[in-house]
Amino acid sequence: MPEASKEKQFLIDHFSAQAAEPQPASVRKLLAGPGAFDLLHFAGHGMAASEDINEPQLLLQGETLQEGYMQNFLRADTVETRANLVSQQDNRPMVTVNACQAGRATYKLTGIGGFAAAFLSTEAGCFVGTLWSVTDSPARYFTESFYAALLGDSRPTAAGDTIAVAARKARDAAKKSGDPTWLSYVVYGHPHARLLRTK
Repeated sequence: MPEASKEKQFLIDHFSAQAAEPQPASVRKLLAGPGAFDLLHFAGHGMAASEDINEPQLLLQGETLQEGYMQNFLRADTVETRANLVSQQDNRPMVTVNACQAGRATYKLTGIGGFAAAFLSTEAGCFVGTLWSVTDSPARYFTESFYAALLGDSRPTAAGDTIAVAARKARDAAKKSGDPTWLSYVVYGHPHARLLRTK
């Protein structure tokens, strides 16, 4: 995923982003908050395969054990049971999961599941994901354009576009990649919400 490194640099340049350790314990601690982050951006591999639709998961960094290499995952039900995202100031973070199939809804015994439902039920203000597999270039074009529209100009107190307008601009930008997987992007959030920036 060569474009993921460009996504990372964009996040550093525009949000002063810091990398989180991609291990299950570290990610669970981060999600437990409250208010541990304003924006959580995941760029990697995800799956919600039809044969395992109830267990959508994101691939984290694996580890080598005596028994061999073990893959590590973040599952949607882990987010649902462990995350506490809203801050004491009632700020609700934005979550972007730039991974295949991360925005798909799944069915559980008690209702709808999946990463979108899990993050929104734990007080995320906005969730961005994909309904099916997406390739590298439209993934970067969509998220960078979405963030740029939300940020607006460079003045600290200036308001950018609403989520609805930013999503439309991001889709237009990703469409120019010529790759039809840009159609997979979904944005969950209040359409008139705006990103609030502080100094």
